[in-house]
Amino acid sequence: MARRSASFGSSVLKNKEIIITEEFLLEELVEPLPLIPDTVSVTLLKDVRLKYFGKITGKEYFFNGAGSILSVEREDAELMRDVGKRAGCCGSNISSPYFQIEF
Repeated sequence: MARRSASFGSSVLKNKEIIITEEFLLEELVEPLPLIPDTVSVTLLKDVRLKYFGKITGKEYFFNGAGSILSVEREDAELMRDVGKRAGCCGSNISSPYFQIEF
């Protein structure tokens, strides 16, 4: 946790020839905002070599077979979730995702 301090002011008390000065200090504990990483881990589930171009960033990602793990920009990974989620071959209703994504 971070501390944020601010001087809140002062007051002066006069009693005969003695001057007493008090300063007030206000401290507030500030919770830091959680950091959201710019990249996420993406694992290729298919046993193929795959070159993927990020639709948002335009970056090129090269997966070298099943189990390949890459750091992928979060914006690109959001769209990678849907790769392979369409009807299977020859009218089959079986769909199989290409990637496992850890956000």
